[in-house]
Amino acid sequence: MPKQDLKVLRLCILNRFKQEIYSTNVKYFKMLEMVQKTNYTNNKSTAPLDNERALSKRSMSATDADPVKLRRQLVEKYHQLLPPEQVIVQLFSVIYEPVSRAAFALCLNQTGTRDKNGKPFTQQTLKPYIEQLLAAGLLVQNSSQGPQCNSLLVEIATRDAVQRGGFESLVQVVQEKLPLPMRGKGGPRYFSSEGQLLREVRIGIYRQDIKFINQQLEKGFINKTLSSLESSSTTIVPKATQH
Repeated sequence: MPKQDLKVLRLCILNRFKQEIYSTNVKYFKMLEMVQKTNYTNNKSTAPLDNERALSKRSMSATDADPVKLRRQLVEKYHQLLPPEQVIVQLFSVIYEPVSRAAFALCLNQTGTRDKNGKPFTQQTLKPYIEQLLAAGLLVQNSSQGPQCNSLLVEIATRDAVQRGGFESLVQVVQEKLPLPMRGKGGPRYFSSEGQLLREVRIGIYRQDIKFINQQLEKGFINKTLSSLESSSTTIVPKATQH
């Protein structure tokens, strides 16, 4: 990817998280400001700002007429969940992109979470949990993809995992069970989708690790380009009130 396009890509990604994270935690927002300053101090082009504005215009879907109100409703539902159900939502939030139910069950079992009978989850025993969370709107799913955390709840759920001390264990499971592809045997890791890139950048954000974030942004980005990111259907959430 050309150097200028890489700069624009970085700005688009970091701005996407800034819009959501600023609404609920200024500490993480300030760290993102530092990352952007590091990447763009010497960049005088207006192209990144133009792309940032273009992304911001697609801030909510046609069905989300009042995202602030909807977010509050989702947060209330989330806090009413039983502990195992909250872990499920937190794990989806860390994975970030859509994931198959079979792969998710493997990740969930690795966290030590068990079903109501104290046994590891199977796709069958996991199904009612997933369906309940989908019905509540805490998870969403397109017909051709697996479930994922609702974009209005995803940062709140991840931050809850951080506050409860479970974030790093979830990250370890995700990176072990859903590793990044590798270029040949023993080769460097790379991103095969936008979701993988965003997943790893978010991990750096919640670790407050600027070096890690920049390392992810410099990795190979296969089969995805800046134009792909700009035309993505991923919802960018506008600023909302603090929670």
